Amino acid sequence: GLNEFTTIAERNKPQILASGVVGSNSTLGNETVVSAVYDRASFSLGQFHYDTKGFRQNNDQTHNVYNAFMQYAVTPKLNVQAELRTRGMEHGNLLFDFDKDSPDPRVARNQLNLNNQYRRDMDEDVARMGARYAISPKQDLIASAAFSDKKEGVREGEAINIGDGDIGNRVITFNSRERNRMHQVESQYQYRDQRFNLVAGGGFYQTDANVNTIIRQDVTDGSLEIFRFYDDNQREKINGYLYTNYNLRSNLNITVGSSYDSHQNPVGSQARPIDYGRFNPKLGLQWNIVSNVRFRLAWFETTK
Repeated sequence: GLNEFTTIAERNKPQILASGVVGSNSTLGNETVVSAVYDRASFSLGQFHYDTKGFRQNNDQTHNVYNAFMQYAVTPKLNVQAELRTRGMEHGNLLFDFDKDSPDPRVARNQLNLNNQYRRDMDEDVARMGARYAISPKQDLIASAAFSDKKEGVREGEAINIGDGDIGNRVITFNSRERNRMHQVESQYQYRDQRFNLVAGGGFYQTDANVNTIIRQDVTDGSLEIFRFYDDNQREKINGYLYTNYNLRSNLNITVGSSYDSHQNPVGSQARPIDYGRFNPKLGLQWNIVSNVRFRLAWFETTK
């Protein structure tokens, strides 16, 4: 591969990696990364672009990603990094459905036209900082903090039957705009030994969401109905975990752990507020019966 020997051949120098693709249906894509290493510092700047009209109506898509990354070894034990990323995309109907002439009466005859109304666009900005501190050759402490601002819009249509009229005598169009601002903080402690290792950590996540939905109904008699819905809510999640792996024998390993997950959306949601938290136990076993036969067993609970 292109980067197969990068690690063993790395030295103080800048370098450029580039690739591209050209195809039918106005398909064009490229990726470029400029990076450099200077003693204890390294950085990279990259961009990705992909654009195509697709092979059918409303099948186009466009993607753009820009990324900047920096890493610096403050001391032999302390390493810090920072990243900025922005991306944007827009696309039409990408699903591969094979029901163009479905006998199901619930499928509208003009469903293909409605699929041509589907559009989705998204813009996201992310800023992240992280650090790793080597307490000892057997212990590491890792921390990360991130902020993201995501804006997304979706437009789609649906045709339904009313009374004894023809199928599709009412068309409903949905337009939804959503903005999510998320704060995230995580940390983790790692311990490694010959027969025993431990991983412990936790995180806090908060998302502020604003949703604006417009529903438009066009009826065959020419009438028009418009409905608007707004929802502002805040979601929070707190989690913590502790996992241990112990080698009972050279071919037998057990895993014991537990996690705690708490979910809340205390502010402004139209749905019922959520305030939920619980511990989730986990147990695992790995047994190498012979050199080419392995038995694995896991029992756990989780929160979604």
